[in-house]
Amino acid sequence: MAMVRGETWTPGEGITVLEGYNSGTSWGWNTIALRQTNGEIALYSPSWLGDDTFARIDALGVVGALIIPSHFHYLAVKKFQAKYPSAKVYASAGAMPKLTGKGALQNVLPIEGVLSQFPAKADIQEVKGYKTGEVWITMPTPTGNALIVCDAFMNYHRPLKGLMGFVVRNLGGIPQGLSVPRTIGLLHMKDKAAHGPWARETLGKIAPTLLVVTHGEPLRDAQLTERLLALMK
Repeated sequence: MAMVRGETWTPGEGITVLEGYNSGTSWGWNTIALRQTNGEIALYSPSWLGDDTFARIDALGVVGALIIPSHFHYLAVKKFQAKYPSAKVYASAGAMPKLTGKGALQNVLPIEGVLSQFPAKADIQEVKGYKTGEVWITMPTPTGNALIVCDAFMNYHRPLKGLMGFVVRNLGGIPQGLSVPRTIGLLHMKDKAAHGPWARETLGKIAPTLLVVTHGEPLRDAQLTERLLALMK
């Protein structure tokens, strides 16, 4: 079953979300392009989206950075490195052991290095309490802060089909709409006691009005902070 072209969203200034999904299950993922201050783009979660993946990306501009947002989201990185050899690759300290070990990736730089190419009020943080090295990015927009996350939150919008769709929806605990998937507790969490207070404090400080996810459609909501906090109770 092939990956096919999904939606293209531009939910905030300097943010473009490219979606691809499996034609059999409708399960899919996004690559998020973030405009850097030098005019190039950084790709958060560089992922294979179908045969026109690179054509869609090239239409946005020159790729200057590849951001691996979690030690689960690295499978297409070598293909992206071959296509964009001058792009620098970044990951968190928590993700680095798997990426450079089992993932056999080379020339991966500390995530903090990409921050200098983002607007002054942007920020990058590794999620406390996770064992995956997930990183959240805060990007300022004219209408409020955008929060870019990997798997911590999802806002899945397609009805899932087939056996694998059933597995993703029911065993993975991934419903349609805004959610914290069950997979967070099963595969990501290392220290729940540390994660909860950190996440609540971080969300309160960021006060996002736009959520951009690697699984699902972007969500803009003036009450977004409250909705995310409610999911964590």
